[in-house]
Amino acid sequence: MWKVPTNGQNVVCGGRSQYFKGLPTGLAMPSIFKETEGKKMAIEFRSDSFETDVLNSDQPVMVDFWATWCAPCRQLTPVIEELAKENNDAKVGKLDVDSNRDIAIKYGISNIPTILVFKGGEVVERLSGVQPKAKLQQILNTHKA
Repeated sequence: MWKVPTNGQNVVCGGRSQYFKGLPTGLAMPSIFKETEGKKMAIEFRSDSFETDVLNSDQPVMVDFWATWCAPCRQLTPVIEELAKENNDAKVGKLDVDSNRDIAIKYGISNIPTILVFKGGEVVERLSGVQPKAKLQQILNTHKA
């Protein structure tokens, strides 16, 4: 079962166990979730709209399961943002596992970052760890057809 780590706990992040010391002072949520200057940005998926935004989508949907305290997750953020901007015929976004535990549990997310690609309401791809942009784009292209 997914649990928010507390200071002093070991957590799995980026495929390895790490000691959680708490969020660094001044760490803020990345500004990837807003549409700026008319450009498409990564979507912030949430439990309350997951069925509509992901499962009932007529486009392929790439969901990055992440957390603010996970360094590899933050490393993947610019890649997810770029993919969202460059793929108008697919939905690309992030789901914070701490705020949306029910979805993380439902899909068996035990390591982050984990990327799931949905098509027709079903998971068609599953990747764990930081992935290169080219690989993620290739996967999106495969499921757009």
